[in-house]
Amino acid sequence: MVIAFRNWFRKFCKNQVGWATPQVDQLPPTPTKDQLLERYWSHVARCTSCSAALKAMRGLEVALQVASLGIVGFLAVAKGTLVTATLQKDAAVLCFAASR
Repeated sequence: MVIAFRNWFRKFCKNQVGWATPQVDQLPPTPTKDQLLERYWSHVARCTSCSAALKAMRGLEVALQVASLGIVGFLAVAKGTLVTATLQKDAAVLCFAASR
């Protein structure tokens, strides 16, 4: 195995270690601390499961806001009993609070 490795090393590397000599622009510049710790562009935008979860949460936020507005609109139009009106108001407040 050692002889095979040395033959391969002579043939393909010409007995030179490529990482031993410094090369210009070998590594990209080091990003700032703010760029390193920024979560959205460094991870969420590239990760398929995280970006799908974020998209679902934004959709749920909009749906809950629309539901709360629908309940408030329904209360404005409908003449219900005091118990159902109170429950509907509570449901509207809960939907809006959950969307935040």
